[in-house]
Amino acid sequence: MSSTAKSSKLPMSLRSRVTCPHCWNEFPPDHALWIAQHPDLVGDPRLGADQPQRFLPTRFNVQGAAVDSRGFACHGLACPKCHLAVPRPLFEMRPMFLSIFGSPASGKSYFLAAMTWRLRSVLPKFFAVGFNDADPALNHRLHEYESLQFLNPNQEALVAIEKTEAQGDLYDMVLFGDQSVSYPRPFMFSLLPLEGHPNLRSAAKAAHSICIYDNAGESFLPGEDASTSPVTRHMALSKVLMSTFRLITGFSKFGVLMF
Repeated sequence: MSSTAKSSKLPMSLRSRVTCPHCWNEFPPDHALWIAQHPDLVGDPRLGADQPQRFLPTRFNVQGAAVDSRGFACHGLACPKCHLAVPRPLFEMRPMFLSIFGSPASGKSYFLAAMTWRLRSVLPKFFAVGFNDADPALNHRLHEYESLQFLNPNQEALVAIEKTEAQGDLYDMVLFGDQSVSYPRPFMFSLLPLEGHPNLRSAAKAAHSICIYDNAGESFLPGEDASTSPVTRHMALSKVLMSTFRLITGFSKFGVLMF
Protein backbone atom coordinates (compact mmCIF):
# COMPACT_ATOMS: atom_id res chain seq x y z
CA MET A 1 0.00 0.00 0.00
CA SER A 2 1.49 3.37 -0.98
CA SER A 3 0.74 5.02 2.35
CA THR A 4 2.71 2.28 4.12
CA ALA A 5 5.72 2.92 1.91
CA LYS A 6 5.61 6.64 2.65
CA SER A 7 5.40 6.05 6.39
CA SER A 8 8.45 3.76 6.33
CA LYS A 9 10.67 6.65 5.11
CA LEU A 10 9.91 8.89 8.08
CA PRO A 11 12.99 9.86 10.10
CA MET A 12 13.18 7.94 13.38
CA SER A 13 15.63 8.18 16.30
CA LEU A 14 17.25 5.32 18.18
CA ARG A 15 15.75 4.92 21.65
CA SER A 16 18.01 5.09 24.71
CA ARG A 17 16.37 2.00 26.23
CA VAL A 18 14.75 -0.99 24.51
CA THR A 19 12.21 -3.31 26.15
CA CYS A 20 12.33 -6.95 25.09
CA PRO A 21 8.78 -8.05 24.15
CA HIS A 22 9.51 -11.60 25.34
CA CYS A 23 11.18 -11.36 28.78
CA TRP A 24 10.51 -7.60 29.32
CA ASN A 25 14.17 -6.90 30.07
CA GLU A 26 15.25 -3.31 29.42
CA PHE A 27 18.64 -2.71 27.81
CA PRO A 28 20.54 0.02 25.93
CA PRO A 29 20.56 -0.60 22.17
CA ASP A 30 24.34 -1.06 22.03
CA HIS A 31 23.95 -4.13 24.29
CA ALA A 32 21.73 -5.89 21.75
CA LEU A 33 23.03 -9.14 20.32
CA TRP A 34 23.08 -9.86 16.61
CA ILE A 35 21.81 -13.10 15.05
CA ALA A 36 24.41 -14.98 12.97
CA GLN A 37 23.47 -15.62 9.33
CA HIS A 38 25.99 -18.26 8.21
CA PRO A 39 24.27 -21.70 8.25
CA ASP A 40 27.19 -23.26 10.16
CA LEU A 41 26.92 -20.79 13.05
CA VAL A 42 24.22 -22.61 15.02
CA GLY A 43 24.00 -23.62 18.66
CA ASP A 44 22.98 -20.92 21.10
CA PRO A 45 23.38 -21.45 24.87
CA ARG A 46 19.94 -19.94 25.58
CA LEU A 47 17.89 -21.26 22.65
CA GLY A 48 19.38 -24.65 21.84
CA ALA A 49 21.51 -26.48 19.29
CA ASP A 50 19.33 -25.78 16.23
CA GLN A 51 19.11 -21.98 16.65
CA PRO A 52 21.51 -19.42 15.10
CA GLN A 53 24.17 -18.10 17.43
CA ARG A 54 23.77 -14.71 19.06
CA PHE A 55 26.87 -12.52 19.36
CA LEU A 56 28.22 -9.05 20.13
CA PRO A 57 29.76 -7.82 16.86
CA THR A 58 33.24 -6.45 16.34
CA ARG A 59 32.91 -5.88 12.59
CA PHE A 60 30.34 -4.02 10.49
CA ASN A 61 29.91 -3.51 6.76
CA VAL A 62 29.47 -0.12 5.09
CA GLN A 63 25.67 -0.42 5.41
CA GLY A 64 25.98 -0.71 9.19
CA ALA A 65 25.10 -4.40 9.43
CA ALA A 66 27.12 -6.60 11.79
CA VAL A 67 29.34 -9.25 10.17
CA ASP A 68 29.46 -12.70 11.75
CA SER A 69 32.60 -14.81 12.18
CA ARG A 70 32.10 -16.42 8.74
CA GLY A 71 31.81 -13.07 6.96
CA PHE A 72 28.03 -13.02 6.47
CA ALA A 73 26.15 -9.73 6.95
CA CYS A 74 23.54 -9.98 9.72
CA HIS A 75 20.25 -8.17 10.11
CA GLY A 76 18.39 -9.67 13.08
CA LEU A 77 18.79 -8.32 16.62
CA ALA A 78 18.18 -10.14 19.89
CA CYS A 79 17.72 -9.47 23.59
CA PRO A 80 20.96 -9.83 25.61
CA LYS A 81 19.07 -11.65 28.39
CA CYS A 82 16.79 -14.19 26.69
CA HIS A 83 18.45 -14.13 23.22
CA LEU A 84 15.04 -14.04 21.50
CA ALA A 85 14.68 -11.84 18.41
CA VAL A 86 13.65 -8.23 18.99
CA PRO A 87 12.05 -6.53 15.95
CA ARG A 88 13.76 -3.35 14.83
CA PRO A 89 10.74 -1.06 15.37
CA LEU A 90 11.22 -1.53 19.13
CA PHE A 91 14.61 0.16 18.79
CA GLU A 92 12.98 3.27 17.32
CA MET A 93 9.40 3.47 18.61
CA ARG A 94 7.87 3.66 22.05
CA PRO A 95 6.43 0.29 23.03
CA MET A 96 2.80 -0.14 24.02
CA PHE A 97 1.78 -3.44 25.58
CA LEU A 98 -1.76 -4.79 25.33
CA SER A 99 -3.09 -7.97 26.95
CA ILE A 100 -6.17 -10.05 26.28
CA PHE A 101 -7.33 -12.23 29.14
CA GLY A 102 -10.29 -14.45 29.88
CA SER A 103 -11.36 -17.93 30.82
CA PRO A 104 -10.84 -20.92 28.47
CA ALA A 105 -13.03 -20.85 25.33
CA SER A 106 -14.22 -17.26 25.94
CA GLY A 107 -13.33 -16.14 22.40
CA LYS A 108 -9.99 -14.35 22.92
CA SER A 109 -8.44 -15.46 19.62
CA TYR A 110 -11.61 -14.68 17.64
CA PHE A 111 -11.74 -11.20 19.17
CA LEU A 112 -8.03 -10.58 18.50
CA ALA A 113 -8.24 -11.62 14.84
CA ALA A 114 -11.37 -9.52 14.26
CA MET A 115 -9.78 -6.50 15.96
CA THR A 116 -6.50 -6.57 14.02
CA TRP A 117 -8.24 -7.27 10.71
CA ARG A 118 -10.45 -4.23 11.23
CA LEU A 119 -7.63 -1.97 12.41
CA ARG A 120 -5.62 -2.69 9.25
CA SER A 121 -8.33 -0.97 7.16
CA VAL A 122 -9.90 1.55 9.55
CA LEU A 123 -6.78 3.27 10.88
CA PRO A 124 -5.26 4.24 7.49
CA LYS A 125 -8.62 5.19 5.96
CA PHE A 126 -10.11 7.33 8.73
CA PHE A 127 -7.17 8.31 10.98
CA ALA A 128 -4.14 8.46 8.62
CA VAL A 129 -2.33 5.92 10.79
CA GLY A 130 -0.56 2.87 9.42
CA PHE A 131 -1.09 -0.42 11.26
CA ASN A 132 1.48 -2.88 9.93
CA ASP A 133 3.24 -6.07 10.98
CA ALA A 134 6.43 -5.28 12.87
CA ASP A 135 7.52 -8.89 12.42
CA PRO A 136 5.58 -11.12 9.98
CA ALA A 137 7.14 -14.25 11.50
CA LEU A 138 5.80 -13.43 14.97
CA ASN A 139 2.38 -12.64 13.47
CA HIS A 140 2.13 -15.79 11.35
CA ARG A 141 -0.45 -17.49 13.57
CA LEU A 142 -2.56 -14.33 13.66
CA HIS A 143 -2.54 -14.18 9.85
CA GLU A 144 -3.97 -17.70 9.85
CA TYR A 145 -6.74 -16.60 12.24
CA GLU A 146 -7.61 -13.62 10.01
CA SER A 147 -7.62 -15.70 6.84
CA LEU A 148 -9.84 -18.34 8.37
CA GLN A 149 -12.41 -15.78 9.52
CA PHE A 150 -12.38 -13.22 6.72
CA LEU A 151 -10.88 -14.81 3.58
CA ASN A 152 -12.91 -17.99 3.62
CA PRO A 153 -14.34 -18.65 0.12
CA ASN A 154 -17.61 -19.73 1.73
CA GLN A 155 -18.64 -16.67 3.73
CA GLU A 156 -21.66 -18.50 5.16
CA ALA A 157 -19.64 -21.39 6.58
CA LEU A 158 -18.96 -21.66 10.29
CA VAL A 159 -15.25 -21.64 11.11
CA ALA A 160 -13.35 -22.73 14.19
CA ILE A 161 -10.04 -21.25 15.30
CA GLU A 162 -7.69 -23.74 16.89
CA LYS A 163 -7.67 -23.39 20.66
CA THR A 164 -4.69 -21.52 22.11
CA GLU A 165 -2.71 -24.02 24.13
CA ALA A 166 -0.61 -23.43 27.25
CA GLN A 167 2.45 -24.64 25.33
CA GLY A 168 3.54 -25.02 21.72
CA ASP A 169 4.45 -22.61 18.92
CA LEU A 170 3.05 -19.55 20.71
CA TYR A 171 5.71 -19.92 23.42
CA ASP A 172 9.51 -19.81 23.36
CA MET A 173 11.69 -21.98 25.61
CA VAL A 174 14.82 -20.27 26.95
CA LEU A 175 17.58 -21.97 28.96
CA PHE A 176 19.21 -20.23 31.92
CA GLY A 177 21.83 -22.77 32.96
CA ASP A 178 19.92 -25.92 33.92
CA GLN A 179 16.59 -24.07 34.21
CA SER A 180 14.23 -23.63 31.25
CA VAL A 181 11.74 -20.77 31.13
CA SER A 182 8.72 -20.60 28.81
CA TYR A 183 7.86 -17.09 27.55
CA PRO A 184 4.65 -16.21 25.67
CA ARG A 185 5.25 -15.07 22.10
CA PRO A 186 3.67 -11.68 21.32
CA PHE A 187 2.03 -10.42 18.16
CA MET A 188 3.72 -7.20 17.06
CA PHE A 189 2.67 -4.18 15.00
CA SER A 190 3.99 -0.76 14.05
CA LEU A 191 1.70 2.25 14.46
CA LEU A 192 2.92 5.11 12.25
CA PRO A 193 1.40 8.42 11.10
CA LEU A 194 0.76 8.55 7.35
CA GLU A 195 0.59 11.43 4.92
CA GLY A 196 -2.24 13.72 6.05
CA HIS A 197 -1.74 13.01 9.75
CA PRO A 198 -1.33 16.23 11.85
CA ASN A 199 1.73 14.76 13.59
CA LEU A 200 3.49 13.50 10.48
CA ARG A 201 6.52 15.75 11.04
CA SER A 202 6.95 14.47 14.60
CA ALA A 203 6.67 10.80 13.69
CA ALA A 204 9.22 9.75 16.31
CA LYS A 205 6.88 10.97 19.07
CA ALA A 206 3.64 9.75 17.53
CA ALA A 207 4.81 6.28 16.42
CA HIS A 208 4.44 3.21 18.63
CA SER A 209 5.37 -0.44 18.60
CA ILE A 210 2.34 -2.47 19.63
CA CYS A 211 2.85 -5.77 21.47
CA ILE A 212 -0.29 -7.88 21.97
CA TYR A 213 -0.41 -11.07 24.03
CA ASP A 214 -2.98 -13.84 23.62
CA ASN A 215 -2.61 -16.51 26.31
CA ALA A 216 -4.42 -19.78 26.73
CA GLY A 217 -7.33 -19.36 29.14
CA GLU A 218 -5.75 -21.90 31.46
CA SER A 219 -2.84 -19.47 32.00
CA PHE A 220 -5.12 -17.23 34.07
CA LEU A 221 -6.10 -19.95 36.51
CA PRO A 222 -4.60 -19.79 40.04
CA GLY A 223 -1.05 -21.15 40.26
CA GLU A 224 -0.37 -21.27 36.51
CA ASP A 225 2.03 -18.30 36.47
CA ALA A 226 5.46 -19.27 37.86
CA SER A 227 9.11 -18.27 37.56
CA THR A 228 9.61 -21.00 34.94
CA SER A 229 6.42 -20.03 33.10
CA PRO A 230 5.76 -16.26 33.49
CA VAL A 231 2.84 -16.46 31.10
CA THR A 232 0.74 -13.57 32.44
CA ARG A 233 3.37 -11.09 33.71
CA HIS A 234 3.01 -9.00 30.58
CA MET A 235 -0.22 -7.71 32.14
CA ALA A 236 1.84 -5.68 34.64
CA LEU A 237 3.33 -3.68 31.72
CA SER A 238 0.14 -3.37 29.70
CA LYS A 239 -1.50 -0.01 29.07
CA VAL A 240 -4.66 -1.75 27.87
CA LEU A 241 -6.28 -4.87 29.32
CA MET A 242 -8.99 -6.48 27.21
CA SER A 243 -11.19 -9.13 28.79
CA THR A 244 -13.46 -11.62 27.06
CA PHE A 245 -16.15 -13.57 28.87
CA ARG A 246 -18.88 -16.01 27.94
CA LEU A 247 -22.55 -15.36 28.53
CA ILE A 248 -24.97 -18.10 29.53
CA THR A 249 -26.20 -18.11 25.92
CA GLY A 250 -22.75 -19.18 24.75
CA PHE A 251 -21.91 -15.90 23.02
CA SER A 252 -18.71 -14.02 23.88
CA LYS A 253 -18.47 -10.43 25.08
CA PHE A 254 -15.48 -8.27 25.81
CA GLY A 255 -14.46 -5.35 27.99
CA VAL A 256 -11.51 -2.96 27.91
CA LEU A 257 -9.51 -1.31 30.70
CA MET A 258 -7.00 1.44 29.85
CA PHE A 259 -4.27 2.81 32.11
